[in-house]
Amino acid sequence: MKAVTGAKLYASSLDKPALEKGRHFGDNENGLTPFPAVKVDRTIRDGQKIKLGEATLTAHLTPGHTIGGTTWTMSVTERGRPLSVMFFNSVSVAGNALVGNRTYPRIVADYRATFARLKAMPADVFLPVHPEQGGLIAKRQRVLNGDNSAFIDPAELGRFIDASEAAFNKELARQQGAAK
Repeated sequence: MKAVTGAKLYASSLDKPALEKGRHFGDNENGLTPFPAVKVDRTIRDGQKIKLGEATLTAHLTPGHTIGGTTWTMSVTERGRPLSVMFFNSVSVAGNALVGNRTYPRIVADYRATFARLKAMPADVFLPVHPEQGGLIAKRQRVLNGDNSAFIDPAELGRFIDASEAAFNKELARQQGAAK
């Protein structure tokens, strides 16, 4: 995407090595998952604010899915109503080794801390990185059909995190059972 758009790439210092080497960091049941390496133009830290045009985004480190996963938030006003918007990273396990992960030994603790952190954050508008996770395509269609509040659901993040945490716990139990 960077090559096509010319955009600058911002990433956490913990995700930078994986992005620049073109491979996922941490043990994964699927083996190495190579991707085209990309240069990180600027590293960000937790709580850092970035100006993007008129918008100010805040970085929130949410590790687990990747060691330096980052979720972004911003505030907007829509028809006089203030809204919190979350550009959500991922918390799916996606083949990550949760048991015996030699290259990312704190992976389980990071997932748990991320779940707790996200549960405490507000999000009137929840925009996950994978559109199918938040029903984004269907919501966009609702907007096109005249529903201007299709993306506004302050309870969606909580429901999503609860379901994701349950899936994580199920996968952790599976991997723990397999390790015995």
